[in-house]
Amino acid sequence: MLHKLSWSLVNPLSEERGERMSDCPFQCYLALRGLREDGNFITPEVLTGILSKFKYFFYNCSYLQADRIRETIAGGIIA
Repeated sequence: MLHKLSWSLVNPLSEERGERMSDCPFQCYLALRGLREDGNFITPEVLTGILSKFKYFFYNCSYLQADRIRETIAGGIIA
């Protein structure tokens, strides 16, 4: 169930959902995460760490999804 939820967040947006920021959960999260209590935004150094964690989250979700669907694709995805 955790992977199903994670993959629904990582999976690209469909055309019908549009391109508004509110359509993407990660853009909404980053916008809120970027605000500090004093109304300013976090520094680039802090944002880099957050984006780095997301990068590895996306990689892991993609690898797990590829492993789950490898049987459905001729020749497989992962050797």
